[in-house]
Amino acid sequence: MLDTARRFYPVDNILRLLDSMAVAKFNVFHWHMVEDESFPIELKRFPAMWKNGAFKEGETYSRDQIRQIVDYAARLAIRVIPEFDNPGHSRAIGFDPYFTEIVRCFNKTNNYTVPNAYKIRGTPLSAPLDPSMERTYEAIQGILSEINELFPDARVHLGGDEVATSCYDENPGI
Repeated sequence: MLDTARRFYPVDNILRLLDSMAVAKFNVFHWHMVEDESFPIELKRFPAMWKNGAFKEGETYSRDQIRQIVDYAARLAIRVIPEFDNPGHSRAIGFDPYFTEIVRCFNKTNNYTVPNAYKIRGTPLSAPLDPSMERTYEAIQGILSEINELFPDARVHLGGDEVATSCYDENPGI
């Protein structure tokens, strides 16, 4: 498993990781791609989501780079299973102005993270998607349809953990 949503890794590093996995006879690469901290996957349908939701400009994975990684892994007999964590851990989606309102407990300043790293202690509520809004399903369908285009494996990890239910309260107190 590699978490590129909380810390960006260049493509060359990921390819070296795949080489190491093949030597050790590991055959499944779980790629944790999307999280509160970053949305680094290029999407045709939602360009503002990845352009605004990445750590910074240039720390994204283009569709061609994703295909390169998936194809390289396949040549090494390694499955690539992407993870799109939801409904919790979806804060980065809110940086797309069209989708800001579907992210509950949205905190734009991101003052609880260290740049390019994950802060384990002191993290506030995870920003979950709001299931009562139609736009939430538009985002999920669009993201999953593009993930299906990029990843040939029949599996996608959806996370589903640590959903801060207090974010659905009338006044969540963030």
